[in-house]
Amino acid sequence: MVRTTLVAVLALVSHPAPAQSVAPELTPSVWQAKYSSERIESLKQRLTAGNRNTDDFWQEVRRAGTPLVEPARPTDKHQLVTFVWRGSPDTRNVLVMINPFTLASPPDYLMTRLADTDVWYLTIRVPHGARFTYQLSPNDPLGSASTSSAQADPFNRNRWLCAADAPATRCFSIAELPEAPPQPWIAKNPSAKSGIVVQEKFKSDLLNNERDVWIYEPPDYSASGAPCALVVLFDGRAYNSIIPTPTILDNLYAARRIPRTIAVLVGDSDRGRDLIPTSELAASIATELVPWIRARYHVATDSRQVVIGGSSAGGFVAVYTALHHPDVFGSVLSQSGAYFRSPDFRNYGANRAPAAVPGDGDRHDLEELMDRGVAETTGWLAKEVIDRPKLPLRFYLDAGLFEIDLTGSSIGILESTRHMRDVLLAKGYEVRYQMFVGGHDYVNWRGTLADGLVTLIGK
Repeated sequence: MVRTTLVAVLALVSHPAPAQSVAPELTPSVWQAKYSSERIESLKQRLTAGNRNTDDFWQEVRRAGTPLVEPARPTDKHQLVTFVWRGSPDTRNVLVMINPFTLASPPDYLMTRLADTDVWYLTIRVPHGARFTYQLSPNDPLGSASTSSAQADPFNRNRWLCAADAPATRCFSIAELPEAPPQPWIAKNPSAKSGIVVQEKFKSDLLNNERDVWIYEPPDYSASGAPCALVVLFDGRAYNSIIPTPTILDNLYAARRIPRTIAVLVGDSDRGRDLIPTSELAASIATELVPWIRARYHVATDSRQVVIGGSSAGGFVAVYTALHHPDVFGSVLSQSGAYFRSPDFRNYGANRAPAAVPGDGDRHDLEELMDRGVAETTGWLAKEVIDRPKLPLRFYLDAGLFEIDLTGSSIGILESTRHMRDVLLAKGYEVRYQMFVGGHDYVNWRGTLADGLVTLIGK
């Protein structure tokens, strides 16, 4: 399972930290005292009054579920979110892993122990409507995002990226604040007919490789009549599992929000190397994959009804592919596109030096990235847009409020997406842009995928 770290945003490989016998002196930052939870303050008052029993508090926590959410007065734009951990005599620290924030400043996300009780807590202020994933890391060895102690929150019933019986260390938890946008299309509508998904092998002569593709055929498919819209998405395995794309398409079609649609979910043999903007990759998708699909299915020839899309590096490469083949792809769906990237990423993973400090791979990766000057090419694809005449393309772009540059490295998803949006608008393109309150995570993309599809091919 891939952990949601800043390095995951960079699509690099993260190395788990080795076990440490002694934890460093991690102490909570002074910044934490700025926010106060009413529930924690009430518990403090009981303790001060002499009631040292915390069982009632933990029973309340178990009933309510975590994290605890309260108003953030005097503003109505935020809410207070409190994470808790029931410690043992061996608990030395507890780190709340919300990336990229924790990686940028671990002391800001370190829990505080309440007096000498078993209650550890951290209260932060979060914008209304947030949806994000997190883990808790007791006795964190290095304040590292790849620590082996990170695990799901035991009081949060909403787990992510793991089976129901999986150990907590293989799971994330989802925090969904009360005003988080609904995701009505991700659960199967019992009245919606189901399409079928076929897994096949696609061989590319241009790339000299073979990859898995998952082809979604809609219910009521017919080789005659109006042709189906065509949607091609990179990171096919994720879009067939983590994001329930077939279910989303079933529901949208049943609700008459989109026409009948064939979807091709394109897998990769080596994601870090496959999702690099090259003319060969773009040509393979446009001149090999699409004709291969056209020979099998009755799909639209109108490029406006043909979508190329993906998330992160996949969204970045989708824009590149459409710019080079606008006669094939007239619509682009980019979720948290990694527009800070450039072709220089092709050689980064293979050539990086080893970390000098064992277990400090995440920070080392970021330093290596900056030292090599890869980030200096930020805006490379935006320059491609500027240098080309306006093409017959439409765009859907989104990004998360949490996907910001906290290190000065010019690798923020949110900033680079806004820049791409502005460049496209300045060139006169039709663009729909939306921001969600969350991070670089499929838990948000599974909801916004439907928004993009309705925007681009909706009825």
